[in-house]
Amino acid sequence: MKRRAESDRSTEKRASPRSTAASHGRLERLARGAERRLTESEESQLALFRNAPVPMHALDTKHRILDVNEAWLHALGYSRDEVIGRSITDFHATDTAAAYEVRWQRVLATGKLNDADRQYRMKSGQVMDAVVSAIAERNAAGAIVRVISVVTDVTARRRAEQSARRERRFSELLVASSTEGIIAVDPELRYSLWNPHMETLSGIPRDAIVGRTLLEMFPHLRGTAVEEAWRGALAGRRSAVSDWAYFYPQTGRTGFHDQQFAPLYDAEQSIVGAIAFVHDTTERRRVEDALRQSQKMEAIAQLTGGVAHDMNNLLMVIAGNLDMLREKVPPAAERHLDAIGRAARRGESLTRQLLAFSRRQALQPKTLDLAHRLPKLAALLRPSLRGDIELVVEVPAKVWPVEVDPGEFELALLNIAMNARDAMPRGGRLTVEVENRQVPAGATTGIGKAGDFVAITITDTGVGIPAEVLPRIFEPFYTTKEVGKGTGLGLSQVYGFAKQSGGEVSIDTAVGSGTTVTLLLPRSHQPLPPREASATVATSRRGEGTILLVEDNDEVAKISSALLTQLGYEVVRASTARQALNILGRRNGIALVLTDIIMPGSMSGLDLARAIRRRRPALPVLLTTGYSRRRRRRPRRGSSSCRSPITATRSKAPSAA
Repeated sequence: MKRRAESDRSTEKRASPRSTAASHGRLERLARGAERRLTESEESQLALFRNAPVPMHALDTKHRILDVNEAWLHALGYSRDEVIGRSITDFHATDTAAAYEVRWQRVLATGKLNDADRQYRMKSGQVMDAVVSAIAERNAAGAIVRVISVVTDVTARRRAEQSARRERRFSELLVASSTEGIIAVDPELRYSLWNPHMETLSGIPRDAIVGRTLLEMFPHLRGTAVEEAWRGALAGRRSAVSDWAYFYPQTGRTGFHDQQFAPLYDAEQSIVGAIAFVHDTTERRRVEDALRQSQKMEAIAQLTGGVAHDMNNLLMVIAGNLDMLREKVPPAAERHLDAIGRAARRGESLTRQLLAFSRRQALQPKTLDLAHRLPKLAALLRPSLRGDIELVVEVPAKVWPVEVDPGEFELALLNIAMNARDAMPRGGRLTVEVENRQVPAGATTGIGKAGDFVAITITDTGVGIPAEVLPRIFEPFYTTKEVGKGTGLGLSQVYGFAKQSGGEVSIDTAVGSGTTVTLLLPRSHQPLPPREASATVATSRRGEGTILLVEDNDEVAKISSALLTQLGYEVVRASTARQALNILGRRNGIALVLTDIIMPGSMSGLDLARAIRRRRPALPVLLTTGYSRRRRRRPRRGSSSCRSPITATRSKAPSAA
């Protein structure tokens, strides 16, 4: 063994020079191969860098550009010569060099950068949004020699995101500022949207309802048309619920909704919920109800006016014949005539109230100083009240004057006071207050106009008026009192007086809390008249001359002729306007024409008066009617009407005859 080892060492010594040369050759070949492979690797990496489909750039440790690929040049629009050697900050749209330096030092410290947002300025001047990722390359000693960055163009995506954000923000603003309620639910009927208008309407804040279910919040909706509409929308159906009555305990609001229901779809057109648009129709319903009530009252007024006109004719016949009988019957029969007279006067009073409601009574308006007038009216009201009712009248010294018929005004206040008295069976307080009230343009007064008004409010502490009674409160003959304790015409007169005076009347009431009646009368700009002087007693005298009586009603004509004859006049009667013109054409000596306004045929009493004015200007014409649709108009100064006096009586009722 020893000899073999020595022999091997001897052999090794003999072969060493040749073996060493071979080893060097192998090392050189390995080195050249490694260098070639390194060069090929670098060329391959450079080719990959240059031909990469995404923009890339290589920076030195001073963030100067060592190289950029074709995609980078194409994306930003520069040539290679325009960028090599320049700082990358020269191409940033937003970052300053100082701000970028802080971020760059962080990259050098960590050796990498992940998804940083950048904005690059393109050669065209436009801005490219980008996301940048980078990694540092180090040499054998571990020092960073360059940083390779990959730039991902996200401009289109960012623009789309910004557009989506704007649209979402705009939608949120629309929902937030909408004057309609907007509600949304998910497929489990769980609220996901409750906009500010719904918060205002319901008094329920968004946080208290979002996330809770429909039936959890409103169990009374189970099985109703609203629940059915929600479930229909979740099934893809559109529907509507009109005039749905609601009550929100949080606000105490009661009213009506119109609701439109529709499904909510996502981008793939899958139903992800349902939405409802809620429109509060309470005010519309109120206006519609008021319009219907107004139309109803107008129709009743038309009917009432016609009935009152016919009643006036009948009462005139009764009263006229009654006056003539008084001179012919024995004293024993006078009590019967008195009973007939009382009934006729009662009928006359009812007729006057009917005419007041129908606004066909010819008023005689005067300018009233309420500060002076109302305290005096307190003396009129107190006897109509009981001793257990306190009357308080408060009128400011500078209240505006109004132009109304004094008698009808007093009657209206008396009617209101008597209703208040009956509403306070155990006593109470009746307060009359007056204030000037300016109604601005666009405000609702019930008469469709703005202006200066005087509000007279009469408030009682009585039992109030039930809601079901209130819509009929002004209808003639409607009363809730016991038989024999009311005609149902008191508030009808108040309604007609207010409307015919150019104002309105309204009632605010609650059961158990009393009632307030407000008379709103237009302000008068006419000067106040002087204080009324004592009335002089007119002396009667016997008439003379011939009167042409134009009346189509035979009974009225007979009693009118009898009364005029009794006064000393000769009476010639015509049944129509054309017959009257024929009589005037062939007969002289007519001193006066007394004609009804409402006449059969094509000519009314007014038409007859105009025809007489043309033919015989000096002949006086006296017009009479059961009612008048308009107030009397004074003839204009200098007009032809001054040549012939044409006037109209207020009523055919016995007192006016």
